[in-house]
Amino acid sequence: MREIKFRAWDILNSRMIYHSSVSSFPEIMTWDGINYRNGEVMGWILLQYTGLKDKNGTEIYEGDVIMGEDNEALPITFVEGCFGFENDGEFFDLRHGTRYFEVIGNIYENAG
Repeated sequence: MREIKFRAWDILNSRMIYHSSVSSFPEIMTWDGINYRNGEVMGWILLQYTGLKDKNGTEIYEGDVIMGEDNEALPITFVEGCFGFENDGEFFDLRHGTRYFEVIGNIYENAG
């Protein structure tokens, strides 16, 4: 069974907030991509842990950027029920293996 964990990008303060589990965000609800806390819109983007690690043992989260086999920077997204990345117009599911990939940043802190 996959470990359920989240982190959040704090839009207002431009910083990543790390928490150990989903229970760290018990009062947050997401509806149509908008996050609410106690009925008020929050300035956070929730990013889920994929349950997978890169070749160095680093946890891979939604929004992370991995270095591919061809030295391409590939952002991790969640599409049709699975985490993966798009390369040359094709979506690759991370469940097929991560042993060749390395997390090199994320789309929020390294967006240049």
